[in-house]
Amino acid sequence: MRKELIEKQGYVLRLSPYKETDAMVTAFNEGGLFSFLARGVRKMTSKNAASCQVLSLSRFSLLTSADGRSLTLSESEPISPMPQKEELSWLGALSFLAEVSVRFSEEGGGAEHYPVFAKAMDAIRNGYPILSACLLYFASILNNLGYGLQVDGCVLCGKKEGIIGISYEEGGFVCEDCADELTERPGARDLKILRYAFRYKVEDFGRVAFEDKESVRLLVQLARYAENCTGVRLKSLALLEKSV
Repeated sequence: MRKELIEKQGYVLRLSPYKETDAMVTAFNEGGLFSFLARGVRKMTSKNAASCQVLSLSRFSLLTSADGRSLTLSESEPISPMPQKEELSWLGALSFLAEVSVRFSEEGGGAEHYPVFAKAMDAIRNGYPILSACLLYFASILNNLGYGLQVDGCVLCGKKEGIIGISYEEGGFVCEDCADELTERPGARDLKILRYAFRYKVEDFGRVAFEDKESVRLLVQLARYAENCTGVRLKSLALLEKSV
């Protein structure tokens, strides 16, 4: 099989060091995750370093291997770099967005997550609160994976009135008649945010925002719930918790 040059565009999610100055790059586009080897990209003088910054949208020219099983970066061009800020909340949120995209997708998969991810990236660049974006995006991932919370009524009896809490074990809201001592009672505001997060449509992204403390508090709860469902533990969550 002859080597070919192919063009791809996508958001960089992860750089994994490989040898001395090389890295394996994981990127994300409407087709899902894809990976390639970027030689010398960790050198200060690398012409491809700017294009391979995490969460930057870039265009890549990739050379296929002789057997067609791997890709190597030939050249690249940044399209929309992610702004760099020193705030802990910003760094933690960027890490979270990248990590959940990788951890809840397989190589070549994750295309179902991309429309909301791309919408989130656009909204963040236009000033939308990044932690609100994290919460909405994570809720959409859980919905796509079949772990979305039941927020239209009581998960146990179906009643829509008298919702006072949530059962992560049962996967949804609980009414006053079904609640017991194990029912979490986060308050009306958190229940309202969760209802919105699990019901909004991609075209509604960015219309409603939440306070940073609210977003992080609910992200921690949802990450614990996701870990119980999937076994995936998110390392970036610890940095988010320190940020607010």
